[in-house]
Amino acid sequence: MRFLKGLAVGLFGFLLLVSLPVLGLAITVNSTLLNPGFLKQEVKQIDIQSVAQGFLKDNIQPEMEPFLKNSDSLIADIKPWLYQQTDYVIDSGYRYLKGSSGELNLDIETATIKPVVIDWVTKTYLSTLTADQIKTLGINQISDGIKQGIEQALPPSFKLNRDSLGEETMLALVSIQKAIGIWQTSFNWLCVLTALLIVLMVLVLRKIKDILRWMGIISLIPGVLGVPVYFLLLYLPKYLPLQGIPEALNTWITQLSHDLVAPWGIYSAVLLMIGLAMLIPSFFIKKTSIKKTDGAFN
Repeated sequence: MRFLKGLAVGLFGFLLLVSLPVLGLAITVNSTLLNPGFLKQEVKQIDIQSVAQGFLKDNIQPEMEPFLKNSDSLIADIKPWLYQQTDYVIDSGYRYLKGSSGELNLDIETATIKPVVIDWVTKTYLSTLTADQIKTLGINQISDGIKQGIEQALPPSFKLNRDSLGEETMLALVSIQKAIGIWQTSFNWLCVLTALLIVLMVLVLRKIKDILRWMGIISLIPGVLGVPVYFLLLYLPKYLPLQGIPEALNTWITQLSHDLVAPWGIYSAVLLMIGLAMLIPSFFIKKTSIKKTDGAFN
């Protein structure tokens, strides 16, 4: 019977030792890449003004420089709209990818920001003209021309659906949708398996001292290995080929990578603390069974 008990402990312990890091990776992915709240928060951390200026400053025509310099006022005015539409697109997109909505049909309205854009373009353009030029052209004519141009350039709404995205893109999205469904099902089964393995280990070991010793070691190993892996991942962005992109975007990508691995670091640290909290007391307590009954593994 001791042989069977040792075999069961070895098998269940090994499976649990494998499942714990995999579960940590799954939790990390679920709380970041598959979490719309995480993506919305990360997007809102982008310094839009700095990123836009970084991309345009070396490529913009001289006559457009006043618009670039005055872009901070426009961004400040339309930022609430940008955040609102970003939340709408991310929430709707995730609902589709996770299978909560049947069809992808997003409608991003522009009516809210058209007057703001027209007013900003008009004021900025007028600031580039002399008093004589304004008098010759006429403010009303300038305003009407700008309004007409923006009305033509900016549609009432941007639609994201099968027609606008194309069949190839929709097939790719369907593939992602199926992959997410498989991932979520696998994650649920992994949680059940991990919990079952813990219960089986407790039932086989029975003695408090052995339970604390074995479960402490099994928790400690992935914790000890996971923490240095976390710190290693924090340094990876330094080796990414990020040259040639705006400094603000570079900073955001670095912060994004840190936020992506943060759940893994927390999970590993928790396993490490749990392992120590169980292993250390196991050296100071006597061997007592959970329930003193005869059994195959006793």
